[in-house]
Amino acid sequence: MTKVPPRVLVLGLGNDALSDDAVGLHVAREVRDRLEDRPVVAVVESVGTGLTLLDEIVGCDRLVLIDAVQTGTVAPGTVCEWSLDAEPARRIAAPHSVGIFETIALGQRFGLHLPVQVEIVTVEVEDAATLNFGLTPSVQAAVNVAASRVVRLVKRWLENHPPVEPADAPLRGG
Repeated sequence: MTKVPPRVLVLGLGNDALSDDAVGLHVAREVRDRLEDRPVVAVVESVGTGLTLLDEIVGCDRLVLIDAVQTGTVAPGTVCEWSLDAEPARRIAAPHSVGIFETIALGQRFGLHLPVQVEIVTVEVEDAATLNFGLTPSVQAAVNVAASRVVRLVKRWLENHPPVEPADAPLRGG
């Protein structure tokens, strides 16, 4: 069987019209520029939430989800990383990451090819509700920091995980 490299999806979430809510999209754009030479990495921007994200994540082996979060417990512009199975990640309050746990669980129940590893990179926002095409200064300053973390994470995955057997590859030989 032909070996293929791991398929990595970087999924930036947000809405460009809602000020800091767009930070996931801005980070994804920066990551795309930095990883354009990596054909096994797809960088996608989405306004989707909940179950609509299932269409995006089916078929990838590893997923980095980038989103705005507004916990009020850290300063705006703070960048955090969470593993899907990490307990604190289940308590974050972000408009787009709510439901990702249930979405993946449902996909698993249906036997879909879902990521074996999921990391969530969040940026604490100041204003995710005002109709405004632009980030606040503290959140804008965090875009480069968050993009650097995502790129480092993706490169580490690609270095540490050997090629995998494609799930749908035909058997060769006779």
